[in-house]
Amino acid sequence: MIREENANQSFPRLSERAIQYGLSSNLNGILTRPPSKTETNQPCLVILNAGILHKAGPNRLHVRLARAAAQRGFPTFRFDFAGVGDSPPRGDGRPLAEGVLVDIAETLDLLEARLGASRFILAGLCSGADNSLRAARTDSRVVGAALLDPTVHRTPRWYLNHYLPRLRSRERVSQFFSLENANLKTISKTLNRRFREGPEKERPELFRTGLSDKQDIAQHIEDTLRRGCRLFYGFTGGWKEYYNYPEQLLELYPNLSRPDRIHVRHYPETSHTFKTDGDRNRLIKDLTDWMELIQTTRKVNVS
Repeated sequence: MIREENANQSFPRLSERAIQYGLSSNLNGILTRPPSKTETNQPCLVILNAGILHKAGPNRLHVRLARAAAQRGFPTFRFDFAGVGDSPPRGDGRPLAEGVLVDIAETLDLLEARLGASRFILAGLCSGADNSLRAARTDSRVVGAALLDPTVHRTPRWYLNHYLPRLRSRERVSQFFSLENANLKTISKTLNRRFREGPEKERPELFRTGLSDKQDIAQHIEDTLRRGCRLFYGFTGGWKEYYNYPEQLLELYPNLSRPDRIHVRHYPETSHTFKTDGDRNRLIKDLTDWMELIQTTRKVNVS
C-alpha cells in the first residue's frame, strides 16, 4: 500500500510528497521532483540513512541535496530504513544487513513503478555509503553511487602523514624517544601485531551492516565497476583518522580494473557531518556536477 501526503514545500517550484510504502516493512520517504511537469531522462537519486539518523540527514544535508538535485532535473527520494526515523521496526525477522538491502530494492521498485525510472544513483554518508556500495554491487539499475566517508583502511603513507608532523620539533622528538624508548616499543608491538593478524580491522560502528574487511570491500568495488557503475568518493577532514590524503583510495586499491570510473574528492577542512553551509554547498555542487557528467566521464579526477 502507498499512502501520500503533501510535504513541506520550502521550494515552491519543486514538487515534494511524503510516501508510505513497502511489502516487507512500513517505510516512509520523501519524493522530490524537478520543477518541470515533464520528467527528464535523468537517473533518480536515492539518499540512504547515515547510521541511525533521520532521513533529513546530519544538519539537514539530505534535504538540501535532494532539493538541489531536483532543481537540476534529478527526481530524488530520501527514505528511512525500517527501524530508523519515521519507519517502524521491521517485522519480518530479517537481520539488519539483509533487511537494508531489501528496503533499498523495494524503494527502487516503487520508484520504477511510479516514475518509470530505470536508472538510479545511490548516495550515503558513513554506513549509508557502505550500504550504497553493497546495493550497487548487484542491482543493475544502479548506475552510480556516491560514497561519503565510507569504511576505508589506512596505507603506509597514511601513517607517515599522521606521525611525521608530530616529529618536526626537537621537543617532540625528545619526548618521542624518552621514557626508555616506550614509544618505539609500542610502535614495534603494534606493527608486529598487524603482521600477525593480517589486514587492519576498523572499530565497529553502531549501525554496522557488513563492510569491514579490506578484501571484501575491494571485491565490492571491483564487481560494481565491472558492470559499468560509476563511483563518487568524498572524504572529509572528520574522517582523517582513516583517510588523510587525496590519493589514498587509489593507492589502497591499485589493481582495480576500471579506476577511470571513480571520481574522488577530498575535503580536509570539512567535518564528518558537514556542519557549515559552505561545507554542504561545496559537496552538493560537486555531487550534482558529477551526476550530470556520470554518463560521459572517462578518467579519474582526484583533488
